[in-house]
Order: sequence, then structure tokens, then C-alpha cells
Amino acid sequence: MSLITAIDLALSAVQLVILLAMAAVVWRGYNLVKSRTLRSLAVGFAMIGAGVFLLGASALFSSYAQEAVALAGTVLQAGGYWSLALSHFYTVRRSMVLAALPFPVFQLAFSPYLTLAAAVANSVVFFLLLYILSETMISFYHDRLPSQLPPLLGFFLLTISVYSRLFLSGFASGQLLVEVTSLAGFAVLSGPVLMLMGVRHRG
Repeated sequence: MSLITAIDLALSAVQLVILLAMAAVVWRGYNLVKSRTLRSLAVGFAMIGAGVFLLGASALFSSYAQEAVALAGTVLQAGGYWSLALSHFYTVRRSMVLAALPFPVFQLAFSPYLTLAAAVANSVVFFLLLYILSETMISFYHDRLPSQLPPLLGFFLLTISVYSRLFLSGFASGQLLVEVTSLAGFAVLSGPVLMLMGVRHRG
């Protein structure tokens, strides 16, 4: 295992821990108030965490197995971000998103090449992150609450990370940049989530 692969795997493992911690705390909140929004968030965080780790671990495999594991990780992330997007439907653009999503999904399902399928899945992830980021920006514009800044920054970093993955994944340094930016995004998101849900649980 090369040094870059080891670092990449370690960063993926840290992201998995952060996301599973977020999922566990949010799921505890869901059990208290039975909110579908919290359920979507918890499921989304868990799926994204599993997907991130699989994507990082794919470097341990070779040839077809590597592509298959990477595809599984990317598809899990796409499903996770879709679950997060369900919790960010603030406006009538919901119907537009739901109408647009099947097209890349159909292309993914019938693609004969794993690399092409992974590229489509990454595009779906990028599309969903753009939607979540835009809704978070709209919410901040309307409410102007300081508590909305960490989610805005976190989703911005995650969007940059996925954008970089689409165009820089062929370079070792680019892949590390993707993982570092992704880790920073999840770290920023985790602070308010863990603090807020912890306070509510104690209350």
C-alpha cells in the first residue's frame, strides 16, 4: 500500500466516524420527536459515510473489483445525498428536482461500463449537492441566522470536493485534495448537528 493510498484510506475512515456519529445523534433525535426530516438526515448521513469509506477503500482492490467497489461507494453517496435533499425541500422546486433525477439514474442503471456508471453517479451527487447548497443559501438569505453559516460553509466545501473529484480524480494529489476538502466539509457540518441534538437530548 502506497503512502497516498494509506492517507486516503485514513481520511475516509475519519469521515466515516464523523458521519456515523452524526447519524446516531440525529436518529436519537428522531426517536424523540418522530420527525421525518430527522429520519431523512440520519439515513442520509449513514449512507454517505458508508459510501465515502467504500470509495476510499476501493484503492485496496485492483482492476474490475476496484471499479465495482468505487461504484458501490458512489451510488451509496448518491442515495445519501438524495435523502438529505428530501430534508431540504423548502420551495416548489421539489417537483423540478424529482422530475430531473430519473434521467441520470436510468443512465446509471443501463450503463455497461463501471467507469461511466461511476461518472454518472458522481454527477448525480454533484447535482444533489448543488440543490442542497442552493436551498441552504436561500434559507440563509431569508432568515439571516448566524447558525445557518456552518451548514452553508459545510455544503459549499462538499460541493467543491465533488466537483474536484469529477475533474481531478486522475491525479494522486487531486484525490488527496478531494478527501481533505470533503473531511473539512463534514467536520464543519458535524459541529452544529452534534451540539444541537446533544442540547435537545439533555433538555
